[in-house]
Amino acid sequence: MPVVRTKNYVFWPDGDPMVGYDRNGVAYIATSYADSETGSIGFVGVQKSQDGMHWSQPAAVLSVPETVPVEGWLTVDTNVGSPYLNSLYVTAVMIGPPGVQSENQVVVSHSHDGGRTWSRAQAEPIQTYPANEGFTSMAVGKDGTAYLTWQHCVGTGPAAGCKNGRGYMVLSKSSDGGVTWSHPTLMTAIMIAPSPCNCYAGLLPNTNDVRVYNYPAIGVDNSSGPYAGNLYVVMYTWTGTYMQVQVIRSTDGGSTWSKPYGVTFDGANVWVSNWDSGNVSKLRASDGKLLGTFTVGANPGWMTFDGADLWVPYGNNLLAKIRASDGKTLGTFTVGYAPLAAACDGPNIWITNTGDGTVTKLQASSGNTLGTFPVGSRPTGIAFDGASIWVANRNDGTVSKLRASDGTLLGTFNVSTSGPYGIAFDGENIWVTGGTSIVELRASDGTQIGVFRSAAASIGVAFDGANVWVSLLKFNAVGKL
Repeated sequence: MPVVRTKNYVFWPDGDPMVGYDRNGVAYIATSYADSETGSIGFVGVQKSQDGMHWSQPAAVLSVPETVPVEGWLTVDTNVGSPYLNSLYVTAVMIGPPGVQSENQVVVSHSHDGGRTWSRAQAEPIQTYPANEGFTSMAVGKDGTAYLTWQHCVGTGPAAGCKNGRGYMVLSKSSDGGVTWSHPTLMTAIMIAPSPCNCYAGLLPNTNDVRVYNYPAIGVDNSSGPYAGNLYVVMYTWTGTYMQVQVIRSTDGGSTWSKPYGVTFDGANVWVSNWDSGNVSKLRASDGKLLGTFTVGANPGWMTFDGADLWVPYGNNLLAKIRASDGKTLGTFTVGYAPLAAACDGPNIWITNTGDGTVTKLQASSGNTLGTFPVGSRPTGIAFDGASIWVANRNDGTVSKLRASDGTLLGTFNVSTSGPYGIAFDGENIWVTGGTSIVELRASDGTQIGVFRSAAASIGVAFDGANVWVSLLKFNAVGKL
């Protein structure tokens, strides 16, 4: 986009490019502009074209006195049934005042006449540092409701300014064409990848200067299918070792959101188990675009990827093998009662059967059952340590260790925690969560070598290469060991 000159300033385009088009075939491009002297005053400029070759001069469509816009988004309502068909929406975080930049605010501008006139609205009150906002994203439903998401850093406490890595993804929406916006509500909390600044944007792992901007990209199912109206938001969270893409879903217009559940990465796409809906969703990791939703059956659990296919336990006693390339179900296999979680040891798939106290081993290439092996009562979490399979038995306070090659039970070990649930391998030892005690076992012989207390019942567990992280059920928090 071209430079814009006014009587007092020269403005350079310096933001991310944005693009959209309407039902009349008009294309729109946009970016943020900042003054060439200080970079602290600016606006969002928009150009439009009927043919993609000849473009109008940039028009300043979003500006607030003494501020500069960052991390904006452009979207167009292309829904035929919408009362605001062809309306334009532009949003950005406006930062100011010049020289201080201690205040920031998410602001939206809208046009109902093809960009000839624009009106501005606030999506929230002004935030004062260390509270800060970033990474706006927008989508429009087929009824004309506009949805706006962004990352929020609180202003007080340990998470002030996202200094401890904790950020929050929030949602605001408008049902009147952008005139008014709802008070922002929390969708989910995330962890930001580490960076020297300990701020709202992390660094790409194994780099020194590649920033990672965590846009909570939102999409609406505007089809006429069974999931019409569902909202989907994709983002990343830092696990302690790597950046993990996660997806949340709302079936009620953003009032409530699912927890990230059953998320698996196949090298290019993210797969999500939708427990309540009986299906799995495939999203392109690069931009979060929903590539397909594939019916599995009741209550799909924690799936695993074998390098080519996904394996999804579901229903009373079933396991689905799904081709990652197109979501086609390649086979359905019978396992034990109430299967929950899956793990892959390379050539084989292992399933915990919570209802009958067993695990099932299947050959990944054929789906043939190679054995069903008794473990403890209500097995839940499952992990592979390179040679053995470890299973957390929720109802009897034990952990089972089986030889992966033949399923031989190598040991059953009592653990000092109530209701073992999650299980992870740190390269040397096994970690078990469940109650308010987190237990460390020596992988070689199952000896309990450590017990660590938590403030609430622990569920999930992961190892980041240096530390163990656990999720705390009642506190909506994670702990680091």
